[in-house]
Amino acid sequence: MKDKVLFFHSSRCKLVLFSICLLAYGVMVAVLFASNGRRVAEDVGVITSLREDYYGGYFSIARTHTNLKNYVGYKNEDYFQLYKESSEELTKFITLLQNVQIGPQSNNLGRLCQCYLDEAEYIAKLKEQAKASDSAALERMEKADHLYSLVLTFAPYSINETEEYISAQIVLQNEVASEKQRHILILLAVVTVLLIGIVTLFVNYFLEPLERLTKLVREISTESWNISEAPTSRRDEMGLLYQTFYQMMNKNRMQYDELKKKQHLEIQLQKEREKTIQAEAMIAKTKLKVFQSQINSHFLFNTLNMISRLAYLEHAPQVQNASNLLARFLRAVLSQFNRIVTLEEEFEMTENYIEIQKLRFQDRIIFEENLDPDLADLKIPSVILQPLLENAIVHGVGSKSKGFVCYSAVLEGEDALLTVYDDGNGLSREQQKSLIEQLSEEDRDPKGDHGIGLSNVYSRLQLLYPGRVEPVLESCEGEFARIGFKIFDIYQESVLKEAVK
Repeated sequence: MKDKVLFFHSSRCKLVLFSICLLAYGVMVAVLFASNGRRVAEDVGVITSLREDYYGGYFSIARTHTNLKNYVGYKNEDYFQLYKESSEELTKFITLLQNVQIGPQSNNLGRLCQCYLDEAEYIAKLKEQAKASDSAALERMEKADHLYSLVLTFAPYSINETEEYISAQIVLQNEVASEKQRHILILLAVVTVLLIGIVTLFVNYFLEPLERLTKLVREISTESWNISEAPTSRRDEMGLLYQTFYQMMNKNRMQYDELKKKQHLEIQLQKEREKTIQAEAMIAKTKLKVFQSQINSHFLFNTLNMISRLAYLEHAPQVQNASNLLARFLRAVLSQFNRIVTLEEEFEMTENYIEIQKLRFQDRIIFEENLDPDLADLKIPSVILQPLLENAIVHGVGSKSKGFVCYSAVLEGEDALLTVYDDGNGLSREQQKSLIEQLSEEDRDPKGDHGIGLSNVYSRLQLLYPGRVEPVLESCEGEFARIGFKIFDIYQESVLKEAVK
């Protein structure tokens, strides 16, 4: 018996009783509102069903008349079945008008519909019994048409009357529902006031020992987290609360110290990340400058040697012409060396290089260019085509008596294809494999003459279009070689922004 008394005086018992009261209150509120809502929904459903049945029956008039005319005109069993179905719907509509008693217009419409239905049934029987002639059914059909026109004449008045009736019923149901809801709210307000009083008494009774504990906490807690153990000899719930509070504060102090250390480490880590990002940006910028400075110097020395030989052999205007072409080319290269240019500008600069090569090889090499007008404004690093042309001449057609070189930029779908074709010596399979392996390496440290120009161009294009450049290599040893690069998705907005950067 003593244990039972202790249980009823415990906080657990009080909380259980309080929870039961709140649960009962919530259930009562839910039941009242659900009951009222269900009744309103049922009433609204009845009214909505009335509207649907009314319009369904109204449309059945036209279907019945149409099917009847088709049956009289053709005497087809399919039309007869359709007529029977629509006439059954019309019968339901007439019954609805008689039972609901919407108003005088609807009553008149019901009587007209009944007259029309009687006439239609009589015509259908005549049609079934007719053996030699259908003239009797056709004559009666004129009367049915007249009744149908009368139905259509009275139908709008009935529709307006029905809509007014339905609107009035909805307003009435809303008023009834509002009145019921008002009574429920008054009842809930009274119960809520009583419940608030009970809750206030319960909270004051239950929180009195907690307020004493709060006062104790203010006395023992400091900003330095120096907490001494609160002495207590109680072994009940309050004693347990004292001990739990002490352990919680110690744990909070340890977590606070750990969070401060973690925050300090995260700040340092963020600074290191920023330094790393800056370093990577500097590395990328430096790589770009290094790649741009690696323009093949063989061309310059070859051109100077050619000018020297012409000066020695001819002493003539070709020396001046060659010098002018070289000066224009070098001026264009140096002025655009650190710039992003369009393909059209790149082709114009390359023409100076081609003219110099024509002076060197005369008619031994035929040069051809092909620039797709849609790619004229495509952004690329400057001096992209010259290294590819240099490789085609030096390693391709330079040693032949007759040769052909074509440099082109064409559009394939949404991809740009930049290639240089020559009908020279081509590349062996080993050379092709070595060249592809060099381009696939991240550091791209070329080990042959082919690799220097291609690696330079590939790296610079990758810096401008990261992850969207692919080398193109087609060759048959002793016949031809086509070397270049493909830039993917040149019309994407993100690619354009990267190019502008």
